[in-house]
Amino acid sequence: MNSRIVKTVWGLLLISLCIVGAKAANAAYTLEKNPNDSSATAQNLDPYFSSDISYLVETDLSGTIANWSASVYGFSGDNTYDYYSFSVGTAGSSLHLGNAVSFDIDFAEVAGLDTVLTLYDTDGTRLLAYNDDSGADCAGDLESDTFNSFFRYTFNTAGTYYIRVGQYLQSGSLYGGPLVADATYHLHVGTTNPTPIPGAVWLLGSGLVGLVGIRRKMKA
Repeated sequence: MNSRIVKTVWGLLLISLCIVGAKAANAAYTLEKNPNDSSATAQNLDPYFSSDISYLVETDLSGTIANWSASVYGFSGDNTYDYYSFSVGTAGSSLHLGNAVSFDIDFAEVAGLDTVLTLYDTDGTRLLAYNDDSGADCAGDLESDTFNSFFRYTFNTAGTYYIRVGQYLQSGSLYGGPLVADATYHLHVGTTNPTPIPGAVWLLGSGLVGLVGIRRKMKA
């Protein structure tokens, strides 16, 4: 391989590593962005998944820490639900099919908010799972007994899904009502999936394949 091709390969490698490093350093937390009061206006969490480990993000009730997660700092009190979307098993998505994903609320109970989490299918309406009270304390709850929500779900079909944050109301529906308490919450979406291969690495691979083809043509 001549020096020009070698330099090109190293250039692609360095660019890819920079992109990968920038993605890994991306903050795991994002702020809630309004409007996000329906599946049609759901705030997308895909850009915020990170391999930066947070010890507040559990994947089960025994406290196993996620190695890939996204978190949002949410504000309640606007008398609406909060919707967030995320992709599973699609090109470039951070979550893998066949692996359990946890949905965890922290720091809501200490501010007086009793959350209800509801997971919806790719159509944004069909119920897949929900949880009012997790029934066990997790690392981020800070109290021995809380009303914070937590559950796990394993996805077997690729697509974009929706998680809704609501509030338990004495006269509300089984799946909670709109957020009316003037409080805040942390929502975590986490998994112990192997870290997915970033798009930059796929770009590097395709570039190397192209260079191999060029080299073969030069030999011919």
